[in-house]
Parts: sequence; structure tokens; C-alpha cells
Amino acid sequence: MFHYYLYQLEMNTLSLLSITAFIIYFCAGVHILFVEVKSKSNILFFFICLSLAVWALSGFFGFSAPHKDVFLVWFRIGWFGALSFWAFFLHFHLSLTGVVRVKPLLYGIVYLPAVVLAVVNATTLLLYRDFVQEGGQWIFIPDYDSPWSYFYLAYNTACIILSVIVLVVWRTKSETIREKRISRILIAGILVTFMVGSAEFLLPGIVEYRSPGPSPLVFVITIACFFYAIVRYRFMAITPEFVSKEILENIDELIILLDSKCRVIMVNKQASEKLTRFPGKAKNAFFSDMVIEKESFSKEFENLKRGEYRDFSSRVHFIKCGGERFLADVKCSAIRSPVGDIMGILVIAKEVRELKRFQEDYKITKKQAEIIQYMITGKTNKEIAALIGVSCITVKGHISHIYSKLDVRNKMQLLNLLRDYHLIPERNAEKIFLALRRS
Repeated sequence: MFHYYLYQLEMNTLSLLSITAFIIYFCAGVHILFVEVKSKSNILFFFICLSLAVWALSGFFGFSAPHKDVFLVWFRIGWFGALSFWAFFLHFHLSLTGVVRVKPLLYGIVYLPAVVLAVVNATTLLLYRDFVQEGGQWIFIPDYDSPWSYFYLAYNTACIILSVIVLVVWRTKSETIREKRISRILIAGILVTFMVGSAEFLLPGIVEYRSPGPSPLVFVITIACFFYAIVRYRFMAITPEFVSKEILENIDELIILLDSKCRVIMVNKQASEKLTRFPGKAKNAFFSDMVIEKESFSKEFENLKRGEYRDFSSRVHFIKCGGERFLADVKCSAIRSPVGDIMGILVIAKEVRELKRFQEDYKITKKQAEIIQYMITGKTNKEIAALIGVSCITVKGHISHIYSKLDVRNKMQLLNLLRDYHLIPERNAEKIFLALRRS
């Protein structure tokens, strides 16, 4: 018997197609289930694929069956998969679209016909009255007189029509282009599959056509449409990774991921658009080439790698195309492996847009802006003098002019004014340092 099956597999194209369809159905169902195992729609899609897999696997053995008795066993097994498929198919579309609230009574209406037909299938043939073997292939002879055949046809036609209707309603009510396009793809797949499957049953009664019964195979069209929607529009595939990517692309902050050598390996859309010095080429650029304060950052990155602290924050001037620059608050965090090795550095930057307005409102010079930024980090007059290369008396003179321009009397009033302009840098890091160079 086993050798006979091997021989038939070499000769029977339908068996080869059936086992291919089985692999497609099974893998598709498992894939969607693992994408989101708690999603009701994903679970129902898995059972759709499992039903089709049972149907296709029975075709693999049935199409190559040596005797009619063996063929009938596989035929009946396959039809259990076919009948459960229609129930899961309609239930899936009801659950996916949410157009109709699925109550227990509706479950009965959806699944009861499949249960009745499964019981009938155990004792009699559904849809076909006989099977004959011609040229190594089993030919299906439709039964146009059996009421059970028409009951089955009415059931699967109702499942298809209702599925299409809820998809149309879903498409009409949806406010997103994505859902409208997904519904259109699913409707097209259902209708094409329905036409091909109906032709396989109806043609023998209209023209001289001997049906080889390829029904388990035609649903590859439906599954292909599902996977096109998954690949193209992330249908039923909203994974944490996808959500994370969408968040990165839509937040206002600039996100830059560096490798252990401080080379850029990823930027989000905002960073790519803002860092126009590297249009489309930010990847693989060194972070030091993006900022004015490269020496200070190189030193702090080395401290970060050595583990002196987990993260640090600062203010930095990023360089844009043509030498233009913009000021940003930056937080840099080390990304380490479970054993503590440095894997990369995450840089989150937010442009300080209020600085320009602040300078315009109070006519603050670049030198005075630099001194203000040193003051808000707690630098003493002596430290500021050393940083900008002037005497303490000169620094005191600058501070006096700053207070006069801003109409404040002391550092506390200065900080309150700067806070109103959102110019106080965030300090939610282990270390804060000011890396500003003299302009």
C-alpha cells in the first residue's frame, strides 16, 4: 500500500497540489496565531486555516487512494474540515468587523447547520452521488437531486453573502483608508474563490466536464488575499515591534540609535528630516559629525561605555545643511546586553524651539545666551570665566547686563523666566552636563 501511494504521488498532480495547499494553510494559521495569540480574530483565522488544512490533507491521501472504499474514508474526513470551515469563516468576519454583536443565539445559527451536515456526512455523501476512477484520477459526479446538496450549497452561499455584506458595511463605516482597502481585498478574494468553486460543481451539469474535485485547492486564493493584506497593510499583524516603530515615527522627539562605536544605525523620521546635513545618509554617520560639541560628547560617551553612569543629559547644537544649527535637549542612555556588554547608545533629542523667540524678545546676544546656560547648570562665576576665557569681573558685568535686559534681580527670578520659555533642561538622568562651545 505504501509503495502504491509513493507511485501515485509521482503521477497524481492533485495530490501534490493538495499537500502544497496543506502546508500553506497550516503555516498561515500558525503564523497568524503566533502574531497575537490572544486576539479573537487571529484565533478564528487559525481555525479557518486548520479546517482547510484538514480538507487539503484528506485530498492528498484521497486523490491517490487505490480503492473507492479508501477514497470515501478520506472524502468524509475532508468534509468535516470543509463544513467547519464555513462556520469559522462567517464567525471570523462577524468578529473582525464588529458590525453585528455575536450573541449565543447567533452562534447557534452560524454553527448548527455545519453540525447537522457533519452528522449527515457520516452516513451519506454530500454534494456528490458517485466517484469513478479514470486515468489514475478520481472523478466527482455531482448529485443535483439530493436535498442535502442544496442545503449545503445554501449554507455556504449564505456564509459567503453574509461575510461580503459585513465587509461592505465595515468598509462603508470605516474612517481609515487602510480598513477600506483591506475590506476590498478580502471581498475580491471571497468572490473569486466562490466563482471558481461554484464552477467546479455546476459545470458538469451544463457542459461536458468531468470534475476532479479540486475544492480544497481553490481556497488558496482566499488565503493569498489575506496574506497580501497582512503584508501590505499589517492586517491582523499589529505586533509590539510594529507599534514601537509607529511610535518612533510619530513622536516629536528625534530618536537616534548608535552602535558601540557611536555610529548611527537607526534614526526615526523626525531625525532624518531635521538632520538635513545627512539627507537619507544619516545611517553609518558618526554622531560626532552631527554636533558642534563633539569633543565633550566623545568624552561622555566613553564614560557611558565604561559604566560610570547609565545615562546623561545635556544641551547640544546639531548641525544642519549649510552649517545651520539648532539647539536641543539630549538624553543619552546606554544599551547593554544581559551580561553587561555595551551594545549601543540611545539618543533622544528635543529641539529647544523657544530659544530663538527668547533671544528676539529680550535681544540676548549669543555670548549672553551661553552664560545663561552655564548659570542654569549651577556654574559659579569663576567656573564660567574659565569656560569662556574671560575674567570674573567680565562675567559679573555680563550677568548684570543680562539681569537688566530681562528685568530680573536675581538668579531665582531668572530661572522662573526661563521656565516660562521652557528653557530649563530636563534633569532626569544620572548626570547632567553642559557641552556648549563658544560661538
